Amino acid sequence: MYKKIQHLFDTNEQKIILMGGIPGSGKSTLSKQLSEAGYVIICPDTFRGIVSKSIPGRELWSEAQHESDQSTSAEAWKMAYREAKNALKDGKSIVFDAMLHTAKARRGTMGEFKGFKLPFYAIYLDVTLETAKQRNAERGANGGRCLPDFVLKSKWRQQVFPMIEEGFKEVHYISNDLVVDPMADFAIQETFEDIIDNPKRAIFELHEADLLKQVFPSLYECFGIPQENSHHEFELHNHMITAAELIEDRSQVAVISTLLHDVGKRKTKEFFAKVIQENDHFKVGDKLTVLKRMDIGATFEKVTWNGVRTAFLPYECVEIDSNAHYYDHEKVGAIDARRDLLALGCSEEFANEVYGYILHHMEFPYREASDKHFKNIINKVGPQRMDLLLKIRKADKSSGSSGNGILEVHEKMAEQIKNLLGKE
Repeated sequence: MYKKIQHLFDTNEQKIILMGGIPGSGKSTLSKQLSEAGYVIICPDTFRGIVSKSIPGRELWSEAQHESDQSTSAEAWKMAYREAKNALKDGKSIVFDAMLHTAKARRGTMGEFKGFKLPFYAIYLDVTLETAKQRNAERGANGGRCLPDFVLKSKWRQQVFPMIEEGFKEVHYISNDLVVDPMADFAIQETFEDIIDNPKRAIFELHEADLLKQVFPSLYECFGIPQENSHHEFELHNHMITAAELIEDRSQVAVISTLLHDVGKRKTKEFFAKVIQENDHFKVGDKLTVLKRMDIGATFEKVTWNGVRTAFLPYECVEIDSNAHYYDHEKVGAIDARRDLLALGCSEEFANEVYGYILHHMEFPYREASDKHFKNIINKVGPQRMDLLLKIRKADKSSGSSGNGILEVHEKMAEQIKNLLGKE
């Protein structure tokens, strides 16, 4: 499992490793092995426990309660950074073990250590939400720190794998719960060629032969799902298949990225409502998620950091948005597509390339924007990705999308970006 990072176990060259992943992804297990190789492991959770234990009146608290106390986080992170810097001053290599599930979080941590002029390496552990929930529950049952499921789901939806563009010398992803299907390597290259040649025919033949769930389970699960949004006319699977037919670039990475670009919508589809009448459960103006609709009302949910509140309300108490929303679908879909490709035996390089295109396909604005805005996008995703991302966006907007002037805006945007790239 760790063969691809075996060279990182050599601590002769001083380095900084950022170890990221949602709770239950296996960070602690790998950190322990790196510790045995000579790394100093720095984990803010540990320092959170130390700070919490120093507060009077908590003598009977469990270790899990101390490490879960968010009120001590600010001081714990200060202590973690201080300890890490002391280790680096002593010439030691460190592993900074924290969730670090967004680029913003990693940027803040890297900023603390840039003065040392040492190379940064990223190791990100990827597991499914189901695996994370199971491991989280098992840890709680054994007296360890256990996060509420709604917090775990939120972190899972928000996660973005680290990329070289963030300033890393190397980036490694480890999917320690991924199983490669031994039956899935059946002429996969030939299957991909068929898809590139005629996506609609190839995908529907796979579906009718009951093979699509082996090849692309994430796409298979999207079949028959209405998008229920004024911007989209097609069912979810038809939208993606049509986009794959329309994309101008017929390379394998272009067609497969486009074919799977919206698979994350199945897991992120939500309807929202606004409370408009006084009631016993929510405040007027609260934004709620619709869980289950019934004849005279629906079950609604409101998530806060204090927990989840669920209640039934009659329809006259709320105003429901008729459009479905898909927040973070590009993040969820990019991970699912990557896992599909790895399970098929595709190279990690190819799977990571597809991941990047799906992750970034929503970066562009719907309307015209300034040169500064597009320069920020170029810096974020890398100039090498811009041409294909624009082609994916055009195919996406041409596939059953509605709205005045969408393609006209796209063409202006593409020309603007082309001019910017020409100046660099």
